[in-house]
Amino acid sequence: MKFIKYILAILVLVIVGAAVFLFYQFNSEKNSSDKTLHKFVIKKGETIYGVAKRLEKEGLIADNFYFRLYIWPYRWQGKEDIKAGTYQVSPAMKLKTIAKILMNVEISQEDAITFPEGWRIVDMAEAFADFKASYSIESEDQKEARKKYKKEFIDALDQEKSYEYDFLKDKPRDVSLEGYLFPDTYRIYRDSAASNLIKKMLANFSEKLTPDLRQEIKKQDKTIFEVITLASIIQKEVANESDMKKVASVYLNRLKQEMNLESDATITYLTDKKDPQPSISDTQIESPYNTYLNPGLPKGPISNPGMAAILAAIYPEKHNYLYFITRLDTGEAIFSKDPIEHVENKEKYLPH
Repeated sequence: MKFIKYILAILVLVIVGAAVFLFYQFNSEKNSSDKTLHKFVIKKGETIYGVAKRLEKEGLIADNFYFRLYIWPYRWQGKEDIKAGTYQVSPAMKLKTIAKILMNVEISQEDAITFPEGWRIVDMAEAFADFKASYSIESEDQKEARKKYKKEFIDALDQEKSYEYDFLKDKPRDVSLEGYLFPDTYRIYRDSAASNLIKKMLANFSEKLTPDLRQEIKKQDKTIFEVITLASIIQKEVANESDMKKVASVYLNRLKQEMNLESDATITYLTDKKDPQPSISDTQIESPYNTYLNPGLPKGPISNPGMAAILAAIYPEKHNYLYFITRLDTGEAIFSKDPIEHVENKEKYLPH
């Protein structure tokens, strides 16, 4: 009896060990740092063995044996099989993920998507499109897939009535959700709808804008919309947190003296040029976002600011500066109190 128990114990250990080993193999990647998408074409009639061997040969999986072993239960049940078509797979994907993509099995694992501070809605839409297309289980053209998912993200923004947050109440109806999509890293299901992601971003914004901050905004006789609009400009003008607080005060000083903000970032928002220095003709563009031509804040936010920029807009560093430039070589902000000093700083620090 003891001998039988001993044998059973050994068998249990072997089975558990094998299960753990296979779990590791199925969840391993060939190269977790190489997230490059590779086009992988499966021809009609191609065998499982041939597909597995090519995946290994092209460096997309570590071992074709475990690939074939993973999909065997699916084939045995008669539920799924490898489908002919063109796919996009990466060495950074888990073996089981690649298998499911090629079998058109629904993939519902969570993954991360990151939106840096200062990104615009269009940037976020493109990132969402790349995220969705990279995990697409359809044998479709990647260009068309990205176009479809980008449209899904933009269209989801129009569902504003379903996003019921009190911080949106003072936002004009003809202004988008630009500024309110809080930049952060989000974990979402790969088959998640764009509207679900947007809800997460708005909920994150609501959490970050604490009751104390909202009370302070109200105490200053400002609206959340005004603060976020100013913060969106600050975010695009400077990167250093201490500079942000100084720049916020520059703009507030100019508003008090009824001077136009003359923010280059608002012009770049209009032109979408890579050059942060606008031309004279750029500053003459007729638009409610042009702070060279129009007094006060622009029509709405020009980016989605992070917490540092928002706090700078709420708690600016008080001073008497009315002008500043941002050095292109170091990113440092140089401040001045009058137009003569401002011109001198331009001559000294900006390229001609």
